[in-house]
Amino acid sequence: MTLPAGLNSRAGVLIAATFLTTLAVLPALYLDKLPLLAAAMVGLLLFALFFSRPFAALVLFAVLIPFEEVIVLPLLGTPTRLAGLIFFATYLFHRQFRVNVRALPLVAWLWLLWAFMSLSWSLEPRFGAYFQLVQLVFMAWLVADFVSRDKTIIPKLLSYYTLSASVLALLGIVNFMRGLDAGGFSQQTRTSGLEGQGVEHFAFYLLPALFSALHFVFYAKSLSKRLFFALLAGILATAILASGTRGAWLSALGGLIIVYLPRLRIRQWIGLLIVVFASGFILMKVPAVSEFVAYRAGSALESGGAGRLSIWKVSSAVFKDHPIRGVGFRNYEYTVSLQDFEEANFNIDYYYAFKPQVPHNIYLEVLLDQGLVGFLLWAIWLGRLVFCPSKDKEWFMVYGFFIAYLIGGMTNPELNRKYFWITIGMVEGLRYAWFKAQSLKYNALEKQKAKAAIRYT
Repeated sequence: MTLPAGLNSRAGVLIAATFLTTLAVLPALYLDKLPLLAAAMVGLLLFALFFSRPFAALVLFAVLIPFEEVIVLPLLGTPTRLAGLIFFATYLFHRQFRVNVRALPLVAWLWLLWAFMSLSWSLEPRFGAYFQLVQLVFMAWLVADFVSRDKTIIPKLLSYYTLSASVLALLGIVNFMRGLDAGGFSQQTRTSGLEGQGVEHFAFYLLPALFSALHFVFYAKSLSKRLFFALLAGILATAILASGTRGAWLSALGGLIIVYLPRLRIRQWIGLLIVVFASGFILMKVPAVSEFVAYRAGSALESGGAGRLSIWKVSSAVFKDHPIRGVGFRNYEYTVSLQDFEEANFNIDYYYAFKPQVPHNIYLEVLLDQGLVGFLLWAIWLGRLVFCPSKDKEWFMVYGFFIAYLIGGMTNPELNRKYFWITIGMVEGLRYAWFKAQSLKYNALEKQKAKAAIRYT
């Protein structure tokens, strides 16, 4: 779809912005909704500011992701959601609504369609939750299209994200120190950067920043830049440890072992040692963090990973009753019952029979909600990304925390989180950019062969 030529000019944008402002202001005044009016005005002003700079809008969206729980706006939700809407609008306007559907593979769209179909057999159809998923997939699609057209935006975008997440990490460390109790460690000792922010999500917000900082430490040409990001990596690693989120610890370690360590040379090993020394120095200044890590590691053996093994055992009882098509999108919490706990055959005190339950595993979540059909589509989609043969430096930069998120998905329910889906968007964009580059090489080679055959004949 192409916009009329008149709307491509600044005057056209001003007219369109005025028209949209009028559409937003009149209902707000009529309904006497001043917060809605203020939010609409701010959104439209930001759109007018960023309409010709989609990368700036994407940066705004990315740097707000770690802080999305700070404020909840009436009707519009978090500032991150508003920033996402601004990015949608600016990028679509910039591209004149020409976005390549193939930036996401066919299997991804089939999975989204199957999730929609599952609403028809859900006990409690959750259309609002599905609309949220559509927004997340749509955002990943636009990011993928953007990256596939210009993959050089990845290092810049992750630099901004790393700086933003480092601020959150510092807040988390400060909150950890304030929350220490002379009586010893407990579940309440776990820290996050903001009031009301889940400690498990706090740690996962920091993973892309940690891997980006490590990448700059390993491959930046400037010594000062390497040292600066080594310090940030130490701060981020300390904050992840202070969160007490064992799943994030395993994710970071897994991504490092699988992606980075096999590829490191002497110079990169030296950079890794610098990060280790920086982290050790910070831990020496905050010794309670290392003691808390030992406490959390020991409690994991006693609790079975905060009861996750028990939760997964209950999930297996639900899956046996709905193996093919699942219980319906986001309906596991409405389907699990006391009988499922009894069939799982383990000792548990089930005090909250009507408390919503989550499987604490994104793969189990898809398997339970969408059955083997949805899980197969989901697995094929992710598998294509895991085994993409791209060797680009941008791919290597993103691949580390992508793998970390897949590992973390085994213990934490981050499927509906923006940090997970913007990662999917970046990886998909790089995959599609690699695919287009390979197609161009193949076509060029075929043309050379054809010319050679003509000369030979």
